[in-house]
This record gives sequence, structure tokens and C-alpha cells, in this order.
Amino acid sequence: MFNKLAHARMAVGTLLMVVSCARATGYPEQSVRIVVPHAPAGASNILARVSAQQLYESQVPQTVIDTKSGTGSTLCDGIVAKVAPDAYAVLLFGVSAPIIGPTMCPKLLCTRADLAPVINVATLAHMLIAAPASPLASLSHLP
Repeated sequence: MFNKLAHARMAVGTLLMVVSCARATGYPEQSVRIVVPHAPAGASNILARVSAQQLYESQVPQTVIDTKSGTGSTLCDGIVAKVAPDAYAVLLFGVSAPIIGPTMCPKLLCTRADLAPVINVATLAHMLIAAPASPLASLSHLP
């Protein structure tokens, strides 16, 4: 079975290949900023830190983790969308962010067209759980 850690390592490895190719052109000349729209110590923050460590080991001089939780990632979307498109600021977010944000707040700082996906860093599993005494055994049992 293909485990999640191996998937994350492959994604970071791909990111490193992109960075190593870019280094031939002088990239990076300044610190790389990974903007994380979730709370510190959460899954996204941990993934950002693992990515930053891998980038450091591949000779990227400095990677800054910029954690800004709240607003359902819309604040961070706007931050990354408004900076120069020079690969010095990237956004690490879940796939639901570009769907939920525009649905809940039509007047956002940016639109889906302002951001482009680069790489899938990890795949996280989600589960519905209930108390053992609950009558729920499947999704069809939900009211």
C-alpha cells in the first residue's frame, strides 16, 4: 500500500527538482515564503515545515513559514495573489479552500483565476466517526 508519508516525500522531491532547475538561473536570490492559512501545529503547518527543511537541504538559503489562520484561507489567498509572480511566495492550502471561499464570500481579495496549482504536496484522509452506541453504521444512516 502506498502510504501518505511516501506521497509527501515524492511531492517534496518534485518541488526540489523544480527548485534545483531554477537554481541554474540564479533562483532563489531571496527567501522563499510559504504562506499557510491554518493554525500552527496543524497538518498544513507541519507539511510546510517538512517542505522548508527539504528546501534548506537542497541549498535554498532561507524559507519562511508565514502562518495566518482564520478567514478560511481567503486572507492568504489574497496575499499570495497580490505579490509579484516570481515564485518567492507560495500558498499551501487544502483543495476545499478555492471552493468554500468564493461560495461563502463572493467579494474576495482574489479569484480562482489569480492562483494556479503547482504541486500536490500530500493527500490527507478524513473520516466520519461516531460513538459506538450510535445507530450510525454508514452515510445512508445519517438523518
